[in-house]
Amino acid sequence: MVFVNTQNVRDLRQPFGGVKASGTGREGGEYSFEVFAEMKNVCISMGDHPIPKWGL
Repeated sequence: MVFVNTQNVRDLRQPFGGVKASGTGREGGEYSFEVFAEMKNVCISMGDHPIPKWGL
């Protein structure tokens, strides 16, 4: 994408990244969600048996 004679436009179709410090699209779009998100495992006891703490 090329923007000519316009202000700094944020378009969600832009890929994650940018050139050096420009970072246009760096914090928006679907790719940034994958980069900034962290996976977390949550265990919930759904029955009468307790879940041991710290895997012990």
